[in-house]
Amino acid sequence: MNIAPEDLLHRLGPYLPTDRFRALLAEQDLPEQAPGAALIVDISGFTPLTLRLVEQFGPQRASEELKRRLNPMFEAIAGQVFTHGGSVIRFVGDGFMAWFFDELPFVEASTDHLPAVVRATVAAVEMLELMAFFRDLDIKVAVGGGLAQRWVVGNPQLGLVDVLTGPAVDRVADVTSRYQRHEVRVDAASQALLEQTSDIHFIVLPDGDLQVTQVAPALQEQSRRYRWSPWRAQGNVQAVLERVKQFVTPLILEQEASGLGALGGELRYATPVFLRFQGIDYNGDGTARSQLDRYMDDVQRILQDTRVAGFA
Repeated sequence: MNIAPEDLLHRLGPYLPTDRFRALLAEQDLPEQAPGAALIVDISGFTPLTLRLVEQFGPQRASEELKRRLNPMFEAIAGQVFTHGGSVIRFVGDGFMAWFFDELPFVEASTDHLPAVVRATVAAVEMLELMAFFRDLDIKVAVGGGLAQRWVVGNPQLGLVDVLTGPAVDRVADVTSRYQRHEVRVDAASQALLEQTSDIHFIVLPDGDLQVTQVAPALQEQSRRYRWSPWRAQGNVQAVLERVKQFVTPLILEQEASGLGALGGELRYATPVFLRFQGIDYNGDGTARSQLDRYMDDVQRILQDTRVAGFA
């Protein structure tokens, strides 16, 4: 099945962070360091729901039931990131990490600028409100503001990896060690930015975190003006497509290019591996990116050689 280049771009776009995809379409690069806000969502209730569905329906039908319930929820909460001008960077475990740039070089600046941490906070509150529609599941959301690095590392033949690191990520990760179910928490260092508007109500907790309790409708509407606009490729569509392909793993690329679409949902026994490594000074070592690039390339090759099913 032959798929037109622009149609394949539509298929592959969701596998990339929105800002990275838009930069590739505009034949530009993202700034490697810029201010903004990182957001982490964690979903609770996922495992008990899965076990209950397996007991009720059996593994095969439970897989379809789980997909039927989870897809609308993920579309809804990830959609809030898109609506407020952010980008989902990567799904991790039962949730995801997103990034909101304060400004993007290839997006026309708004006349009523809202700091990224404000837009991320508004998006987080709207995510929490949406959970009323999804029985058995809930979320907790953390937001951290500051500088971050956006790097591209890895092997283009095995799928380039979009990396988010830096002080903003350190701050949001710190908040996740304390946030609770059905909460939106923002790091203490962002208090001054939230206080620039009277439309965000929050409580300063004893640990210093800001627990957001309410966002005024007027601010929600103002933040929604940052919604990503419909896209179009600039220049040579085929050349843009070749750059986008480098960010998609070979298995998914083969599925989408053949017209088969996304992989189907299924429940099966598997052994997930979470790898944590230390020793790279991301904030003070000028060679940090190249070190991470070499390490990621080695990891991808090892996984490829051992026929591991996937890398996230």
